[in-house]
Amino acid sequence: MNRNSLFFASALILLGLAACGKNDDNASGAKETPVQVTEPAAPAAGDGNGPDLVTTLREKAGVMSAAEKAAAIERARANARAAALAVGQSAEQAENAAMAAANAAERALSN
Repeated sequence: MNRNSLFFASALILLGLAACGKNDDNASGAKETPVQVTEPAAPAAGDGNGPDLVTTLREKAGVMSAAEKAAAIERARANARAAALAVGQSAEQAENAAMAAANAAERALSN
């Protein structure tokens, strides 16, 4: 068999599989029940001046404690050292990479 006949045969097989796998919605015999849409619940009674969650989220976004910052810097240092050693760099090169990563993490977290 040459390449063209194999392509034609595989196309026929794929077409047959696609036709057999076609899902007919009414074949299962299950009847479709309509879904009732309800209105959202009314807000609770009150003055309507609840907490401004968006403002609170903006204020708290990116806030890290000093311990979390130190842990993130140490993780960056350890990951850079491990990555440098994994690609076959010397211990001195790995230490330089670790220091560079720690400095970059510290600059990024200081803003």
